[in-house]
Amino acid sequence: MNSASTGRSQFERNLLSLPRRHLRLIPLLADGDTNKQITRRLHPTEHTVENYITLVLATTECRSRTELAVKVVGSGLHPRLNQLLP
Repeated sequence: MNSASTGRSQFERNLLSLPRRHLRLIPLLADGDTNKQITRRLHPTEHTVENYITLVLATTECRSRTELAVKVVGSGLHPRLNQLLP
């Protein structure tokens, strides 16, 4: 199935393939939250947040948090991501 038939880019499909617990990080990362801020809001350990971010970056093929944030905001997913969570 190609992106034309699904209406989503490869980035969006990769992003939305992540487990819910990882997807919950995306709006916070896109807003520029630090690992400590994410830990305070979502309550995992900071080490767990670091692991989740590593997995998110690998899955979305982004080299940095900044690249991820730019792609999330640019895709239009940022304001509606919570509604798309499974």
